[in-house]
Amino acid sequence: MGSLLVPEVVPSPTQDAETLRKSFKGYFLGLGTDEKAIVSVLGHRNASQRKKIKEEYQLLYNKSLIDDLHSELSGDFRRAVLLWAYDPPERDARLANEVLNSWIHDITRLQVIVEIACASTPDHLVAVRQAYCALFGCSLEEDIIAHVSLPVQKVLVSLVSSYRYDKELVDNSTANLEASKFREATRTKQLDCDELVLILSTRNIHQLKATFQCYKQNYGFSIDQDISNCGEGLLESILKVVILCIDSPEKHFAEAVKVSTDGLGTDEDSLSRAIITRAEIDVIKVKEEYVKMKNTALEYAVADDTSGELVRHRARFIFVNTNTLFDEIIDQMTKTIGCRNDTSWRLGGFLTNSSSPRKFRGRNKKLNLTAVQPPDCVVIFDTERKSSVIQEAAKLQIPIVGLVDSSMPWDIYKKITYPVPANDSVQFVYLFCNLITKTFLYEQRRLNAALGASATANPEIREEAEQFDKIKTTGKDKIYVLPYERLEPASEDLTETKQLLDKLVVLKFNGNLGSDMGFSGPKSALEVRHGFTCLDLVVNHIESINSKYGCNIPLLMMNTPNTHDGILKALEKHPNKNIHTFIQSQHQQENIEDMPELRTIDKSSLQDKLYSSNVLEVFLSLNSSGKLEPLISQGKEYFLLLQSENLAEIVDPKILSHLIKNSIEHCVEVMPTASETEETGLPPQEGRIQSKENVKSINTMWMSMNCVERLIQRSGLGFTSSKFFDRAFAIDSPWSRYLPVERTSDLLILQSDLYTSAEGTLVRNAARANPKDPSIELGPEFGTVDDFRSRFKSIPSIIELDSLKVTGDVWFGTGITLKGKVSIAAKPGMKIVIPDGVELKNRLITSQTDIGASSL
Repeated sequence: MGSLLVPEVVPSPTQDAETLRKSFKGYFLGLGTDEKAIVSVLGHRNASQRKKIKEEYQLLYNKSLIDDLHSELSGDFRRAVLLWAYDPPERDARLANEVLNSWIHDITRLQVIVEIACASTPDHLVAVRQAYCALFGCSLEEDIIAHVSLPVQKVLVSLVSSYRYDKELVDNSTANLEASKFREATRTKQLDCDELVLILSTRNIHQLKATFQCYKQNYGFSIDQDISNCGEGLLESILKVVILCIDSPEKHFAEAVKVSTDGLGTDEDSLSRAIITRAEIDVIKVKEEYVKMKNTALEYAVADDTSGELVRHRARFIFVNTNTLFDEIIDQMTKTIGCRNDTSWRLGGFLTNSSSPRKFRGRNKKLNLTAVQPPDCVVIFDTERKSSVIQEAAKLQIPIVGLVDSSMPWDIYKKITYPVPANDSVQFVYLFCNLITKTFLYEQRRLNAALGASATANPEIREEAEQFDKIKTTGKDKIYVLPYERLEPASEDLTETKQLLDKLVVLKFNGNLGSDMGFSGPKSALEVRHGFTCLDLVVNHIESINSKYGCNIPLLMMNTPNTHDGILKALEKHPNKNIHTFIQSQHQQENIEDMPELRTIDKSSLQDKLYSSNVLEVFLSLNSSGKLEPLISQGKEYFLLLQSENLAEIVDPKILSHLIKNSIEHCVEVMPTASETEETGLPPQEGRIQSKENVKSINTMWMSMNCVERLIQRSGLGFTSSKFFDRAFAIDSPWSRYLPVERTSDLLILQSDLYTSAEGTLVRNAARANPKDPSIELGPEFGTVDDFRSRFKSIPSIIELDSLKVTGDVWFGTGITLKGKVSIAAKPGMKIVIPDGVELKNRLITSQTDIGASSL
């Protein structure tokens, strides 16, 4: 009893293939993929029709439809569409392989294999096993043995290896006999005994149902209850799923949907799998069972729970209503959830509202633009009255949620992204608003908890969370800063860390020439220590991470025309590595000559100080180079963008894990300014909202692939980086994550005994007690690399140095040690030479004779 709605007149596979291809063209033009067109085709075709569409698509365009869907779509929507587009046997084979290769084998994952073996036909199970061998080069049974431990391994192998008789044939005496064997197994807690496993894996479904019924009649309890009494381990959980999938698969999948949507957030994978795999089988029965469990329709529950994704990403909602009967209900809802209910949307056009329809149509149009940025979602309560809103929202590809009934014209209905079948009675609108309110409040609590302010926090912390919610509209100069120390430690499981890091791409912008340091090439090619350039150290760091965890982090470099040749020459010593370069387009180059260094940014431009407008130019150039699409197809999910020379260990699984777990799509790393450090003494131990004047960017930024795609799509609508990143989130990074190369004073630190180079990467000297590097100021006499090298015969020891300030004509010998606070100032016309082997501790030197004087 499937619920798939196939049109009475189905377009030919050729027409459907052409429609799908057209839906992708917007992506290539930077306008986004027409997801609604994809759903309208694939969502209303059965398995055999979808197979013909894929075959025709391959013939017409010499490309795989599956590959194009994977590259054009993203996130949970991509996963759901791909699951639906695969042939059912291939889909289930891939699901099984994904489960077996995951690093956790709990009941949530392993029940997928039970579903395939026990809740599908024998022929389908055989087809899945064949598909598995064809796709992965081994049998499903072999992979179970390789990845799952006993005794669960024994049960799963037996289940997937069987071929049950699929006719309704029941022997009651056999049912009674085998019920007694089950009873003996539960009584002795020998649940993995050969006889019990053999019965479960070989008897036909109807015979097993009779056995389960006999068990309950003879012993007073259901078999799954007695299994529960045996323990709460993985074996007991697997056997209960086996019994439920055999006895009532619709109950099992209704329970799976319930579990995936209960609580805060949604288990998107479980929800998609439960609905998609049963859509052509028994989803109507699943819906009936769900109503019995939750006393609400499955459609409403799914729509209510998945809408939380928009809330988690702080999306902009607009609630559209013209029925005065609903005003009080909607007003109460918007006040509770903190959304503005804009009544000026009531009469005019969707984006050009007018106080009067006549004035709007007339020559003298009155424009009332109520939102600076377009909404992320439009919710319409009186859908049939707002066709103009639907038309404009659909044209702008803004998702629409609308109440619909059977009288709605098809041309309007098909434009609604999330139709909710219902009449627009006051009672239902009240119920619908109540569901929306609960979803908003749940997700707001979840997000606040991720930011260090839970729903049960004290009033001060709760007030801070509310203040953060207002940043996007009133706090352009504010930013939420979370201390690095508050992040959870990275997993010690190498496999888990590998899977995490395989989602990452490092993107470096090489726009800075070394001319400010007297170096003729790109600053990335400047030699820093023992023959290693800035670029060498970054490449070696990423290679060491790849080698340590067995992951594959690519390094992409965007060069300007001025730096490209120099970068290619520097990369000649790194052949056969996963490094890719591309040149910034001429159009983008006109907008950026050099990425501005933090110290030269004018304080009047606070927004660009953290989220430079050049971020947009970098990703537009990446997209136009053709290198973005392959990264999406490889499953990459996050970018680490390096906007200047930073030689610290920038790839940090701890940060990446936090961003993914908390669905944070963009994050900038910052450090407190000197004034802020002096005022507070130590960095804050709790997350807090700060003025952007009190933090400085270290030019290291993290962005999700979804965020990058939206940034590219919205750039065509006039969005700038400062507008796009209006909800600022930052991590207060420790000093160890910031080793800049901006001036020759930085070279002194990097070439000193404070750091050593191990396998081509920098390692800080453990003898340094202060976690912060010393403050060093060298005068203009040391400004160029050649001047710096000539004035130091060798680099002094600075392990115990707090600060060094040098001005005037000063020269350093060899074997010098600097400790504490040292200041050397040569007066005009005077020369000071620091002799070989001298130790200066807390000294003020203003003449050559001062070198032999006592300490301060």
